[in-house]
Amino acid sequence: MDIHLNIFDQPYKIDHVTTNLMSGRKGRITKTHRHPVFHFIYVTEGRGEFEINGRLSHAEPGYFYIINPNEWHSFSGSEEEPLCDLESTFLLLDACGQPAVLNFFDVIEQGRQVLLPPALRREPLVVPPDQRPLLVEGFQRLIDAKDSFFSHGRLEVMLLDLLTRSEEIIMRMNSLELVEPPHSLDSVHTTASKLKSYLHTCVDKPVTLRELANTVHLTPNYLCRLFKEYLGETPMGYLQRLRLQEARRLLTHTDLPVSVISEKLCYEEPSYFARLFRKRYGISPTDYRRARWSASSDNRLI
Repeated sequence: MDIHLNIFDQPYKIDHVTTNLMSGRKGRITKTHRHPVFHFIYVTEGRGEFEINGRLSHAEPGYFYIINPNEWHSFSGSEEEPLCDLESTFLLLDACGQPAVLNFFDVIEQGRQVLLPPALRREPLVVPPDQRPLLVEGFQRLIDAKDSFFSHGRLEVMLLDLLTRSEEIIMRMNSLELVEPPHSLDSVHTTASKLKSYLHTCVDKPVTLRELANTVHLTPNYLCRLFKEYLGETPMGYLQRLRLQEARRLLTHTDLPVSVISEKLCYEEPSYFARLFRKRYGISPTDYRRARWSASSDNRLI
């Protein structure tokens, strides 16, 4: 069974090449190259760097890359946090059986009759948390379909399903980018209060500005402006303050090493954590703990 798509009034056959879960990827994975295939890549774990058409991005879990035919690209994985990702590679063949050089975002624009913002095309898609299981399931169904007796025809159907899921995510993100910002003081207060409450749950877990913006359905730039007007600091600045306050509590009431506290509060480098702590409180974490413990001992002697 062959699956065809009608794009720009021309029929194109879907030709699945491979779909896999790739894990433990360190260092340089590929040199810069290009070929007439589509790559859909979703990062599930670890860190890495992706360069696409000269644009470098730091990959992390939740990032979704759509690489169109003949776009230059290269990948590398972190040595400390090896990259794990789901990858699907496929072709769209024209009536002569030749690989078509199409752009997936152009196809969506033509089919949906919408204009996608340039930022949505240029940057990796940061999939909203509630949409990530949907995308992972799409990849997994393709992987599972390879073991089917009717694998050839089924793979094309499952690939079409993955394309549909990807389209829905792009349209969802497009709607988040175009959402009308709140204007009334009450709505601003509600939005900022909601985000403040959410930030208190993020002290010990990593979170990006894009993910914060998704929780209140605003663009990252507008969210920063709104939050700063309301509280006098950016969302990430507020989160940093919460983390350093928690660091003081842990330094005072536990004997956890500074490196463990740093990691617990999502700072990968203890030295960076120490610099932030000293900048805010005028003292190193180690000296702060020594002073607090010394004060506690003196009080017990009185």
